[in-house]
Amino acid sequence: MKFLFFDIECACCYKNGCGVICEFGYVLTDDKLNVIGRDTLLVAPEAKFHPYVIKNLLAFTKKQYNSASNFEERYEQIRALLVDKDTVVIGHTTSTDANYLNFATKRYKLPFINFDFFDIKKIHKYQTNAKDYVSLEKMIIDLNLEFDGRLHKSEDDAYLTMLAFKELCKMAQTDAKLFLLRYAQFKERTRNGKIKEAKLPPIESNQDKNRRATGDV
Repeated sequence: MKFLFFDIECACCYKNGCGVICEFGYVLTDDKLNVIGRDTLLVAPEAKFHPYVIKNLLAFTKKQYNSASNFEERYEQIRALLVDKDTVVIGHTTSTDANYLNFATKRYKLPFINFDFFDIKKIHKYQTNAKDYVSLEKMIIDLNLEFDGRLHKSEDDAYLTMLAFKELCKMAQTDAKLFLLRYAQFKERTRNGKIKEAKLPPIESNQDKNRRATGDV
């Protein structure tokens, strides 16, 4: 089993929430969460960058993005990472990134990329009894994790997601595989351009969680 942590950055987003991809970053690990591969795939957006993105979010220059391969040229590489049967896909606000992929495939008239995924944002809220979902940056702060990368650089955000997931496993006193078995109901998916999100169960008390974890239910 492998784990793929990924993040997408966009040059701009339209009112319907469809974002134009300019980065696909990922971190690939083994079943012990040891990093075995990572990269930032720049994607030529073939669209205008939003001024806010240029000022606040870009990790590379516009020239670097615009001279990169477009989504059609990156498609097979990205698809192979996401649909591998031995790989579990995890992100933060993952359904939004899946929607960006669905928009890109429609835009370039390519087959949809169908894959299952987990959203660490939802697992974190449930496991920690948080009042609301938190950003990746706040999650890292709340979990007391150190990181010297750059926020909104897709590969670094993917690495942050991996660190947060690793810490949640540690807090649950279990390995990654058993952790996701425990949270199997949080699995989501995108199929033929439509996303099915998980319905979160009621928040449990810490006592109830401990009882469930030990089988004393």
